[in-house]
Amino acid sequence: KELGLLKVGKVSTDGTHLKANASINQNVTYKRAKELKVRLEQDVADLMIEAEKADNTSEEGQRLPKEIARRQKLTQKMDEAIDCLKSQAEQEHAQAQKDYETTAKERAAKEKETGKKTRGKKPQPPKSAEEIAEESTKSYNLTDPDSQVMRKSKHAAYTQSYNGQATVDADGSQLIVGHHIGECSNDKNEMLKAYQSIPEEVGKPTHQIFDAGYVNTEMIEELEATTDTEIYVSVHREDAHNERQYDFRPEEKLNKPPQKVTHPTLVKMKEKIETEEGKAIYKLRSQTVETTFGIIKEAMGFRNLLLRGAEKIALEWELMCVSYNFKRLFKLKMA
Repeated sequence: KELGLLKVGKVSTDGTHLKANASINQNVTYKRAKELKVRLEQDVADLMIEAEKADNTSEEGQRLPKEIARRQKLTQKMDEAIDCLKSQAEQEHAQAQKDYETTAKERAAKEKETGKKTRGKKPQPPKSAEEIAEESTKSYNLTDPDSQVMRKSKHAAYTQSYNGQATVDADGSQLIVGHHIGECSNDKNEMLKAYQSIPEEVGKPTHQIFDAGYVNTEMIEELEATTDTEIYVSVHREDAHNERQYDFRPEEKLNKPPQKVTHPTLVKMKEKIETEEGKAIYKLRSQTVETTFGIIKEAMGFRNLLLRGAEKIALEWELMCVSYNFKRLFKLKMA
């Protein structure tokens, strides 16, 4: 700002997957962790019997304590995985129970008001937390529990990664003005954090642009109600915005209509983006934040994280964003 190179007006936000310093093969589900724990406990018990019989001075007697300690450490990791995944299942159960009670209450009130039975399937109580955990495909990584299994799209491969979020000045400088690490593989709950990540000293944006992955009606409404920032969020997949003169995709994909939106907030957003001004503003997203990620990953070679744990990863991503800004500032100052 002091150099006159940064003016926070329009900004664009997106996320990119950063490969964690952990193997995807180190993931266990709740059910698998319980099975492995039983097996490990049995192995420890068997080795303890062998250790009692073995001569402490022999090679076998010296090897067994190490084998026992290794399995005990793995058992402890299984306990951590079980506790974490059970806690997630309990949260899911609590939300499902709340939704069930609300639906049942609304149904009962409607039936009382009309004096008629409501048509359709009667809402069923949710499964217990234990059942949810047993059936869930969610996993826990034994090397870096904060990292998650992610994939860029349904055509891409799964990776063990973190979701690095960045907000970039779209008015010319392309400097990163805000950043944070996302909580999950998708961007649905990151809109508010992206806005809050921009420091007060830098100034708050006049417009903030997001792609369809950020669609969250509650957050859109909250930002519009509590800030002076104009929000632009795509309510359709990205190819709906690409007006090609010649389209090489198969005809069945060409004729596939965009998903219809019915929520008033999303209908209003769709109408705003379809105006000439809205199209011009939304177009800035691909020209700014996606370019920034391209420079970070291709020119600067930052694809894999070196540290582990969400707290350290947040610092590593911050350092990368600062490094990018120094590189960009040098280019701007030279120009």
